[in-house]
Amino acid sequence: MLVRRVLSPLFVLVSVLSVAACGGGDTGQRTCTVGADCASGECLPSGQCAPVGDTVGGDATDVLFPDAGEDTDAADATSEDGTDAVADDTATTDADDATDTTVADTATEDTTVVGCHPNYDRVITRAEAPFGPNLSANYEITTDVTGFDSAATCDGAACAWDLVDVPGTVTEQIDETIAPADTWWEDEPGFEDATFAAVLGEFSVSYFYWDICDQTQLGVYQVTDDAVLLLGIVGEDQVDGTALVYDPPLPILKFPLEVGASWTVDTTATGPLCGSWADYVIDQTLTASVDAAGAVATPYGDFTDVVRVNSVLERHIGIGILPTSVRSHTFVAECFTRVAIVTSAEGADDEEDGEIRDIAEIRSLANLP
Repeated sequence: MLVRRVLSPLFVLVSVLSVAACGGGDTGQRTCTVGADCASGECLPSGQCAPVGDTVGGDATDVLFPDAGEDTDAADATSEDGTDAVADDTATTDADDATDTTVADTATEDTTVVGCHPNYDRVITRAEAPFGPNLSANYEITTDVTGFDSAATCDGAACAWDLVDVPGTVTEQIDETIAPADTWWEDEPGFEDATFAAVLGEFSVSYFYWDICDQTQLGVYQVTDDAVLLLGIVGEDQVDGTALVYDPPLPILKFPLEVGASWTVDTTATGPLCGSWADYVIDQTLTASVDAAGAVATPYGDFTDVVRVNSVLERHIGIGILPTSVRSHTFVAECFTRVAIVTSAEGADDEEDGEIRDIAEIRSLANLP
């Protein structure tokens, strides 16, 4: 008898997209790991130091974007040759005024300015979702959740989710994205266009007390102008013998993200799993919708104007794979990408209202330890 043990469900793909990028500056290069590395005493999830005088807590966007409370003109920033380095870089907290927009940073050849500034319009564009390699964030993970469900608390049209102090077993984990360069799978068929990879979790198969397979598995992703696509799943090491390729690639997110957007995709994952002698063929259907927006409280801080992506991943019958389905709620904030996610237990996606009451896991953005 085969017994499959999956510590982080292999096919809960929408729940393990381990990416977070926060604030301006070059997020590709970490400048800190802990608060003691920074003059401000605060190391942000992006690996950058918070400005002196800013503290984590309250409105999280105030920490990373201290000028976001009012429209500001950055034209007085000058480069070494005296020319304006940045012009018309503005942000606003007025979510009701769609005319307030963020204008892309510009730079002279002497100055490079990289940044993402939220405009709080509850529409997340590709430019406001800085996915990529070499990013990291710390998440508080709650399992064995009791007395909690995913429904928002609403006062009229204003809705909010409080994901702080959720009852259950709490651990922390730093999620990182991996550059494809120099990995064993970078030139494998199906992964040539990969942008980054991220750990999905541990996967193992045993026959009674005999361990047949035990490996760390990665999701391999491509970021395009309008989507974040899951290309497939690989073992961390080539000797793991896992290389499942999705045809077509699975769109985990599609931009722009705004309430009312939805998509459904049928896909097939094909390839070896745990060194199998024959390829697995696993048919799946992803149904996703941006079904709500509001404020989200996390251990890192409070986020306003967050959108919720409500997804169901159905796995159909395949060789050696049982059919099942999982629902997840991914909360996405401008410039932070994923700030929280609520994942159902397998098979617990049949709630008529689309909420999750049998919760397997809640991940919420937290400060680096």
